[in-house]
Amino acid sequence: KLKSAQELDSRIQSIEDEIKMKNTDFEKKQNNFDKEIQRIDEEISKLMGIKQNYQLLIKKSRKNKSPQKATDFLKQQGYVSIGQVEEQEKQVKAESETLKKKKELEKTHIEKLGKSLKEYQQIQKEFRQLQKKKKVILENVSEFLKNRDFLDSEISRLANNENELIERIGKYEREIDNIKGVGYIFHILNASRAEKVLHYLKKCKETTFSFTDIVTVNDQSERNQSGEKNQSTLRQNLATTLCLMERYLQCYGEFVQNQLRWLDYTEISSLNTDTNEFVEKVEVIVSRLYEINKLEKNHPVIFAFFPQDMMKQFHSKLENIWWNLSDDIMNLEKQSNLPALKSKLLVTKALSTLDEHTKSNCKFRDLFVKHQEALFNNVIDTGKVLKAMDEHRYIDVTSEMSKINQRKDGDAQVERVFEELKNSLSRSLRALAKTTMMKVLTLGDNEVDLKNVIDLEAQLQAIEDAKKYVLEYVGENTMKEIEKIESETKSSIERWLSN
Repeated sequence: KLKSAQELDSRIQSIEDEIKMKNTDFEKKQNNFDKEIQRIDEEISKLMGIKQNYQLLIKKSRKNKSPQKATDFLKQQGYVSIGQVEEQEKQVKAESETLKKKKELEKTHIEKLGKSLKEYQQIQKEFRQLQKKKKVILENVSEFLKNRDFLDSEISRLANNENELIERIGKYEREIDNIKGVGYIFHILNASRAEKVLHYLKKCKETTFSFTDIVTVNDQSERNQSGEKNQSTLRQNLATTLCLMERYLQCYGEFVQNQLRWLDYTEISSLNTDTNEFVEKVEVIVSRLYEINKLEKNHPVIFAFFPQDMMKQFHSKLENIWWNLSDDIMNLEKQSNLPALKSKLLVTKALSTLDEHTKSNCKFRDLFVKHQEALFNNVIDTGKVLKAMDEHRYIDVTSEMSKINQRKDGDAQVERVFEELKNSLSRSLRALAKTTMMKVLTLGDNEVDLKNVIDLEAQLQAIEDAKKYVLEYVGENTMKEIEKIESETKSSIERWLSN
C-alpha cells in the first residue's frame, strides 16, 4: 500500500532505475547465455552421437561376435562405459534446463517490472487528475464557506482534520433532520382524543347546515382591509378545521419517520464521542416504535396518515446496521483494537433493545454476547508472532506459538486463532523456500553478487532454524514440500559451484 504521493514517485523512480539496470545487465548476459546454450547443445549432440555409434557397434558385434570394438570406441572417446556417457548426458541436459530457466527468469523479472511500472504510472496519472479536481472543488467549497462567514483558519483546519470535519457534518445533518420534522417538535400523540376529534369533524362535514348560518370572526387580526369583520359559513369553517387536523396528522407521521431515520451508529465512530447521546436516541426510537405498534393495532384511522413504507424502511435499515456492525467488530478483533471494539460493543448493546423488530439471524443481543468475550478475556495479540515470521526469527515464533497454545484449554476462539497462525507459518515457510530457490537460479555465471550470496546464506540458515524449532506447528505435507525444495536448491548450488 502506498501512503503518500512522494512514496509513489519514489517507487516509480526506483522501478525505472531497476529496469534500466536490468536491461543493461541482461544485454551483457544475453550473448553469454546464447554461447553457453549453444555449447551445451553441441555437447548434447556429441553425446547422442556417441550413444548411437556405440549401439551400432554393439549390433555389429553380436553378428561378428566381437564386442571389443564397441568398448574400444568408448575408450577412444574418453569413457569407460555407456552408463558414464548416459550420466554425463543427463547432467548436461539438466545444466541446459537450468541455464534456460535463468535466462527466462531474467526476462520474466524485467517484464514484471515493466508491468508494475505501468500500473504505478497509471495510479500517478489518476492521482494527478484527482488532485486537479480536488483543487477546483476545494476552491469552490472555500468560496462557499467564506460567503457564509467561515474564517480562513477554520476552513483550513476542517480541510486537514477529517475527524472534526465528519463531526461537524454530522451536527449539521442532525440539525437538518430536525428541520425536516416540519419545524415542530411533537410529543406523544393522544391517539384516542385525536381519533374522536377526527371522527367528530368528519360527521359534522357530512351534516347539512342552513346556508344562513354565518360565523362571525371577532378577532382583530382577522379583519379585512376595509375594517369590516370577516364572515364565513359554518361548513367552510368545519372543512378548514378538518384539513388542518389531517395535515397535522400527516406532519406528525413524517416527524416520527424522521426520528426512525436518525438511527446511525457511525456517529460514534470517533473514540472521543460519548455514546450517551446515541443511547438516548435509541430509547426515543423504542418509545416511538411502541407508539406505532399501538396505533396500528388500536387506531388504524390515525395510522393511515403515517407513511406506509415507514416500517419496511426501518427494518431494512436495522438489518444493514447489524451486518455492518458485525463486519466492523470482526475487523477490530483481528486488529486487537480494544478502544474501538469497546465502543462498537456498547452500540450493539444499546441496539439490542430493538431486537423485537429484527430478523432471527440479526439479533443485536446475540452479536453482543458472541463478541464481548473478545473484549474481556480472549483478545489475542498475534502481532509479535506474525512479525517474527516475517523476519524469520523462528526461536521467537516457537516461543509465542507455545504461549498461545497453552491458552487454548477448550477455548474455541483461541483454537481458531492458533490454527490461523499455523496456516500463516506454513505459507511463510513455503514462500521462504521458493524465494531461496529463485535466488539460486538467478546467481550470476561469471560474476558473484556478494549481497545475494549473503542473503542466500541467511535464508538457508532460516530454513534450518525453521526445521529445528517450528516443525511441530507445520503440517507433514508442508514439511515434505519444503524439504523437496531445499534439496533441489542445494543441488542447484552444487552445480553452480562446479561450473
